[in-house]
Amino acid sequence: MRMTVGRGFLAIVMAGLASACSLRLGTPTPGAATVAALTVQAVLTRVARENTPTPGLAITPGLLTATPVMLPSPTLRAQPTFFPTETDTPIPCYRMQFVADVTLPDNSQVKPADTVVKTWRLKNVGACIWGPDAQIVFVSGDRMGGPQNQAIGKSIPPGGESEFSITLVTPAQAGTFIGYWMLRSPDGIRFGYGVQGDQAFWVQLVVVGTPTGTLSPTPSQTATVSPPATLTPTPSLTPTETPTPTL
Repeated sequence: MRMTVGRGFLAIVMAGLASACSLRLGTPTPGAATVAALTVQAVLTRVARENTPTPGLAITPGLLTATPVMLPSPTLRAQPTFFPTETDTPIPCYRMQFVADVTLPDNSQVKPADTVVKTWRLKNVGACIWGPDAQIVFVSGDRMGGPQNQAIGKSIPPGGESEFSITLVTPAQAGTFIGYWMLRSPDGIRFGYGVQGDQAFWVQLVVVGTPTGTLSPTPSQTATVSPPATLTPTPSLTPTETPTPTL
């Protein structure tokens, strides 16, 4: 900026000297004063234009310093948080859960050759309904006179629970006896409880004592003794003399 002003001022001075010399030598140039005036005006206009401050800039003598412009900071948007979701495990069609022993809990003592009723409470934790044609089936162990299979005779929806009973006849001899049972769907799928649905539920009884049957007493035979026979004495015979005939 300082250099530009100096050049403009020098141009004005030279133009003035040239005009003065022309007048002094007596050789006037047509329109020289007009040209000089126009030159001075052009130089002043240029100097004024160059010295006009630019909007947004601060001019320091000898330096042209740019004023920093504060731009608005961008608005930060909250990023959504993603949480991992658990993969849903498919629910099998037929699955049960053991709830309770309603009658005859494990190691119940019973009499030999006695009729008892075992009842379990079971829950349907599968995705399918247990229809009336579903069955309780004997799997292994001691059947104890129970049925090989028996229809449940009712419908149990998923999430529902109910009681299931079978009739047993206890063994005639003393000891511990256990029988295992499962459920079977109408289409023949056998199922129980546990992760794989392959665990059976059971009944475990302890037979004590002797059979409760009543024994009829055997009648005793009474010997009849006959009284001794009475002997009747036989009469003795007295010989008689035969008379001799007289001649």
